[in-house]
Amino acid sequence: MPNKPHLNLKRKEDCCGCRSCEQICPRQCISMQEDFEGFRYPVVDEDKCIHCGLCVSRCPMENFPALDDRLKNKIVYAARLKDDNALLRSSSGGMFTAIACSILKDNGAVFGCALDENFVARHICVENEAELDKLRGSKYVASDTNSTYSKVKNLLNENRKVLYTGCGCQIAGLRKFLGKDYDNLLTMEIICHGTPSQKLFSKHIEALSQKLGEKIESYEFRNKQDGWGLNYKTKAVTKTKTIFCHADKDPYYASFLRGKIYRPCCYECHFATPDRVADITVGDFWGIELFHPSFYDRHGISGIMFNTVSGQKIWDSIRNNIEYLPSNFDEFSHRNGNLKHPTKKPTCREKIYEGIDDVPYTIFSKKLQLHGKEKLISTIKNVLPKSIRIMINRVVFKVKGIK
Repeated sequence: MPNKPHLNLKRKEDCCGCRSCEQICPRQCISMQEDFEGFRYPVVDEDKCIHCGLCVSRCPMENFPALDDRLKNKIVYAARLKDDNALLRSSSGGMFTAIACSILKDNGAVFGCALDENFVARHICVENEAELDKLRGSKYVASDTNSTYSKVKNLLNENRKVLYTGCGCQIAGLRKFLGKDYDNLLTMEIICHGTPSQKLFSKHIEALSQKLGEKIESYEFRNKQDGWGLNYKTKAVTKTKTIFCHADKDPYYASFLRGKIYRPCCYECHFATPDRVADITVGDFWGIELFHPSFYDRHGISGIMFNTVSGQKIWDSIRNNIEYLPSNFDEFSHRNGNLKHPTKKPTCREKIYEGIDDVPYTIFSKKLQLHGKEKLISTIKNVLPKSIRIMINRVVFKVKGIK
C-alpha cells in the first residue's frame, strides 16, 4: 500500500499556524518553528514520519471543515450587556462574556486568547468567572494555540461543556483535529482582519518599556476611556505611569489597522466568507448608527450571528442578560468586510518585515507608521468630534442609497 502524502509546505500562504497537524501526528514528528518574521510553520522530522497522512487530512487549509447543523438562514442581533461593569471591560458589546458565563455556570470550560506576564499571546483554558478577565478584550497579535486542541478533546470526552473562541482558522483547525462533531462543544469566532507576528509585538512592547523607563505591567489594545468607536486608544500601565495612545499614532497599531503586517495566509483567508466555520460569529457592530441610530451606545455594541443550530441553542440562556434587537447579515457585514472577503494585501507587505532583526525597533518602526495620504486622512478624522463623524456617515450612507 503506497504511503499517503505528508506535509510539504511550498507556500507560506497555505499554512495558518493552527497546530492541528502537530497535535494530530501519532509519532510527534512535526514541530512548529518560527521564520524570520516570527510566524510559526510546521517542520517534519522525516526520520520519524510514517506517512500516515493525518497531517494533510486534518489540515483546515487543505480541507474546509463541514458543519452538519448549519442554519439555512443566519440569525443576527445587535447586542450589548446589561452589566455596565463587564461591558466596560469588553472591547465591544460583551457577547463573549455573556456566552462564557453561561458555559461556566454549567461546569464548563472556556478557551480563548490571553496575554501572559511577558505579553505573549497564548490560548488558555479558564474554568471560573474570576479568570474571564484574562480572555476579555481584543489582542491584535497571533495567538499560540499550544496544546489546547488536545485539552479540548479530553474535556469533551469527560462530558464537560466547552466553549472555544478564536479566529476562524483556529476554529477550523480545532474542528479538523477533532474529526467529528460533539454535542458539548460550542465554537465562537471573532471577526478577524488578520494577525501580526508575536515577534513584532514583543519588540514593540520592549521599545515602549524603554521609552517609558519602566517595565509595562498591563496593556490594552481597546481602552474605552473616550468611549467605543474607531477612535480607540491603547492603554499601557507601569508602576508609576498610565499612558494612552491613539491607534494611528502607535506604529504597531497603525500598521495593523491598515493590514500591513499580517501572516501571509490572512490575505487569502479561506474563512473570511459568508459561509462561516464557527457556531457563532461575534464582533463590533460597526455602522450600527446607520441602521439603528437609537441603539448606538458609546460603551459598545456587538454583532452576534448564529450560524448553526448548536449556536442558536445558547441564545435562551443569555438573552435575559443583554439588550438586543434583530438585524441581518447585510447590516452586520456593511462595515465588517471580513465577513465576506479577506483583507486586501498592500504592496508594502512584501518587504514590511525586512530588517526586523537588523536594526533597532525605533528605526524599524518608522516603516510601520502612517505616511502621506494615510496620515492626512487620519489627522482630519481625529480632529472631528464623534457626533460630527456619525452625522457625516449617515449623510454619505443616505446619498449612496445603501440598503
